[in-house]
Amino acid sequence: MSNHTKHSVNTGIACNNLLSCSLIDLFKKTGQDYFDSLVNFLCLQSNSSFAFVGEYSALNNNVTTKSFVANYKKVKNFKYDLKDTPCESVVDNIMCIYPENVQQFFPKDKELKERKIESYAGIPLYDINDNAVGIIVIMSNSNFNNVDQIKTLLELVKSKTEFELERLVTHNNFALTPKHLINTFENFQDVFFWFNYNNKNEQIGVIMSPSVKSTFGYTEEEVKNLKLSDLYYNVNDRYEILKILKKEGYVKNYFLTLKDKANNKVYVEADAEIVKKGLPKKTAFAIRGVLKNITERKKEEQRTEIAFLIADKSQRRMVNLNLLGEFIHNTLKEIVPISNLYIATIDFENKQTNFPYYKDDFNLEGGTIFSRPFKKMGLQNTLSSIKNY
Repeated sequence: MSNHTKHSVNTGIACNNLLSCSLIDLFKKTGQDYFDSLVNFLCLQSNSSFAFVGEYSALNNNVTTKSFVANYKKVKNFKYDLKDTPCESVVDNIMCIYPENVQQFFPKDKELKERKIESYAGIPLYDINDNAVGIIVIMSNSNFNNVDQIKTLLELVKSKTEFELERLVTHNNFALTPKHLINTFENFQDVFFWFNYNNKNEQIGVIMSPSVKSTFGYTEEEVKNLKLSDLYYNVNDRYEILKILKKEGYVKNYFLTLKDKANNKVYVEADAEIVKKGLPKKTAFAIRGVLKNITERKKEEQRTEIAFLIADKSQRRMVNLNLLGEFIHNTLKEIVPISNLYIATIDFENKQTNFPYYKDDFNLEGGTIFSRPFKKMGLQNTLSSIKNY
């Protein structure tokens, strides 16, 4: 290996270590602080003069910059139309890189000409439904000599930037009057909420979308007197999520077990944040967000787990049917209302069905073991006629 090659390898290792450290520091940031740090990071790592991150509007076919840096100086955010620009290709497709002569490909793009841009790289940002919502761009006054490195940089920051942009869009969507908030979300199944608190941590106001009726059973009038604490199935969960909110400022897809008006369990994933600015008088802070009802999904997961557990216990050579019955009964009660439960064993030799365990409305504590003979055309008779059962 030549000295030049050794030097290149060592330099590469040093650069990779530096890049990793810089990424870790970058990813610790959130919101606008993250966007501002991102564009500076991209310029520094790619040795380029320009970088920006922007929010895309499909309706208007334009981009609003969220942070733009030119020659390591922050530029005031602005909107620009995508027609006849390289960014239009990016949001319609995938990552686009023009390592040289980009103005020749887009002669109508005045921004490229005014800033004397020679090279361009952009990557689209998507939401969870795979809709284009934004873009990250790196530009330079000279040709790109490090295309692979620039491609890697954009791919590394893509997911984090998508997450931060989604948070920003969600935050902006909440900048509505209470009336608009209700009108906007009245057709959604997820429950949107906004709880205001005074400096004594006392709740002094609440807004919830109409879907609270179908999810939690509360009417519009009842919501006016509803406390956020009323929704927790386990009060300890409330303290835990509040601790995280106060430390991180927000939570995303946070699993909670809540309860409806009838005290039935409601499983949700919560996206929430603490708000401390732009609030009404006497409001010290607010908690706002959305509750996504995943009760059916959770119950289906539980049913599957229970089915495997029951099958595993039932197939053991030595099994106490009374203990098995208690296990099945107590487990099923957690996810479905059960009034009657019977466990039966089929005695093919004596053509009868034995019931070693049962509980019903008349025998809440269970009764003595009993048997029933097969009935003609009955279930037991049908099962006994199946070979290799």
